[in-house]
Amino acid sequence: MAQPVTRSQILSIFKKLHRVRQRAFKNDDIGLKVCRERINNGFRENRNVTNEEEIFKLYKTAEDVEMVMRTQLVQLEKVDENTFRMNIREETHKRPNYLFNPDAAVPIERRTRKSRKCEDIKEPKGS
Repeated sequence: MAQPVTRSQILSIFKKLHRVRQRAFKNDDIGLKVCRERINNGFRENRNVTNEEEIFKLYKTAEDVEMVMRTQLVQLEKVDENTFRMNIREETHKRPNYLFNPDAAVPIERRTRKSRKCEDIKEPKGS
């Protein structure tokens, strides 16, 4: 059985979600508002859950969401008509960036269709 989740742990993850929301959607009033409403509604909807296993699952989900928002969410800012600026925070997970090689040989995986004979096709049931 999962370890019981305390009230202070629930409040802590609630606060962490709001803190990361403020960093992730900095200077974006609409994003801040929508994310605040989603967090608050999620906690409000599950406020009366009493099953400890369900509470543990919800708590783990909240931790996962906080981690994804903290490390993988980036904000795009429109600079002009066709240009956007990506605001990457220090805590954003960055993958290695490889230079594009237009002459690179990309292996193409070809799928082959299995040909079937008419006698192999079965009639649908109920016909």
